Amino acid sequence: MSKFYAVGDRPVAVVTSPSGSTECLVFDFVSGNLIPDRSYLSEVSGESGRDVETLTQQEFARLVAEKRVEVLHMWAERLCRATSGAAEDLLTAIGAAMKPPPLGATETRVRGGEVGLANIELELPPNTVTKADLDETFGESTKLPRTGPGAPHILSYGIDDPGQPSRCTVFASFATTPEGTSSVKSVMLRLDRAR
Repeated sequence: MSKFYAVGDRPVAVVTSPSGSTECLVFDFVSGNLIPDRSYLSEVSGESGRDVETLTQQEFARLVAEKRVEVLHMWAERLCRATSGAAEDLLTAIGAAMKPPPLGATETRVRGGEVGLANIELELPPNTVTKADLDETFGESTKLPRTGPGAPHILSYGIDDPGQPSRCTVFASFATTPEGTSSVKSVMLRLDRAR
């Protein structure tokens, strides 16, 4: 049986295995993953005196999705400060490793190259992030033309960091015409020249 909480604004899950052992999974604001941290067991038991809210599994999933999009936005802003399009510089700029895959992704690809081509792409499991999540954090999107009947639907969001040499374009791919609750299949952060 699992129990779900928000400790401050951090999602925390306490999971009990069939063997009876208890694991505490805590949202990591760098990777966007849930990582083991048993120190939060005292937090959710009320011993710390911190603000703890009990959540349903659905509320927990919603909070995790919101926090993952916040991490994604932070990466997009940081990517604008990349010193070049080299893969190492992209990763240094965002400050997160790709192993294990961040943001709950199933697969990641980092492609170094010229500005305008260099990018970081993450394949996401269904219901990780929705179009509404992206819209709320990134603002208005632009719908790109589809390249064929079987091609994904792609929305782009632009992120500028004034004074930086680059900007970041975030591309979200969908299996069907994107609506508010549509699940994002993949997300790509591309390093572009500032306007």
